[in-house]
Amino acid sequence: MYLKENIISIIKMDFENKAGMEGFEFYEDDAGFFIFKKETENIIYNLSWRFLLKPKGHEIDQLSATIFFKPLEKIINKISKDYLLTPSIATLRNSSKNNRTLFEEICSTIIMDEDSAIRVSNLFVNYLIKEISVFFEARSNLKGLGEYVLSNSFENIINIGLEGEYPLNVLKAITIAKWCKHQAKYQEYYQGLQNWIKEDRVNLNFSEKCDTYENALQSLIEKIEESLGN
Repeated sequence: MYLKENIISIIKMDFENKAGMEGFEFYEDDAGFFIFKKETENIIYNLSWRFLLKPKGHEIDQLSATIFFKPLEKIINKISKDYLLTPSIATLRNSSKNNRTLFEEICSTIIMDEDSAIRVSNLFVNYLIKEISVFFEARSNLKGLGEYVLSNSFENIINIGLEGEYPLNVLKAITIAKWCKHQAKYQEYYQGLQNWIKEDRVNLNFSEKCDTYENALQSLIEKIEESLGN
């Protein structure tokens, strides 16, 4: 069977010096994920995947690109600790919806020899150029996050790739709206979460968490005001 080390060697060679990948470091973590990562003062960029073992070779599995926006996560992490909510390891996860066919081709091709490894690596580079580099460039600042997140209704916020245990994902959207000075969206998201909490209070499956959610929301509002110097 063609070795993972050989596949990685080909991918790394193809990714070197490609536009959008300058400054990225490559490593394998303890969970078996292969990762290209770059960290700046405010952002952590991450492109990762695992290999899925098949009878005849390997497939790329769990391919994902994420952005971690430090100023936002600093506030959200404090909320998660104070109210015992599961913290997020990313701010925004790329959905690959713009190039779904290319994404699926990368993740469904069996790598069994050098030729198939080169083919997948070429697809990977194409995906990098068309999808990942664009995602990193467009969403790696508050303006870019705002353009994407605030184009969605409250009901869709939990479906757009904002990471974190509910309601942390919604709290992120509320913070982004406030920081971007989009008062209409801020009110929509704030009131939407209040309405969901109110609905949950009459549901025995969720009512016990409602005070936690309400307190987390009010604590967030205080922290947002502090961050804005109000």
